Amino acid sequence: MSLRPSGCSWIVACCCFVALFLVLAPRLEAADGNDEYDFNLSKGILLYNLERYGEADRYLRQAYNVRPGDQKAGYYLGLTSLRLQRYSTAEERFREILRRHPDDARARMGLGMALYHQDRYPEASAELTMAERTLKDEPLLYYYAGLSAASQQAYDQASDMFQRAGKLDPELANDPHYQRGVALQSQKSKIESIECAPSFKTKIDLN
Repeated sequence: MSLRPSGCSWIVACCCFVALFLVLAPRLEAADGNDEYDFNLSKGILLYNLERYGEADRYLRQAYNVRPGDQKAGYYLGLTSLRLQRYSTAEERFREILRRHPDDARARMGLGMALYHQDRYPEASAELTMAERTLKDEPLLYYYAGLSAASQQAYDQASDMFQRAGKLDPELANDPHYQRGVALQSQKSKIESIECAPSFKTKIDLN
């Protein structure tokens, strides 16, 4: 009695193997993609928190390429672009997030910050006001809202925003940009130039 499989059995076995491969291959590929995304995103966020923004940008871009349109990677890319003073790029990143997730208050805050740094103060104020509806305890939001208001000579509003920011983050009172803003608005004088974001760090939680 021969133990060799018949030709028909070989064909069935081959078909089963091909079917199994077609089922498992996408899952294996997806697993590899998830690992690549997780690694690059984690590395990018770590480098961002270490203030190594150029390196962070590279890893975050790689994570974003694995998952185009990803909300978290896109948000950190926007923040990194702000730190690198690429304000128009940051604006594009935040707008892209808001097209997909219009209720993302942090992305809207980031958009307001990017607009402020492009001297588009009324637009910045509008975006920051919308973000404030959700973000009630974010000092950075009130800080930029104060700067935008003062730049439009709305000094009473600026004073209120600065006071809120200072109450939420006492360290903010030591920030030279904040002190300058408070001093100038109290004198009814226009803020002339603020070249960079505040030096204090804000907590970012997207979970």
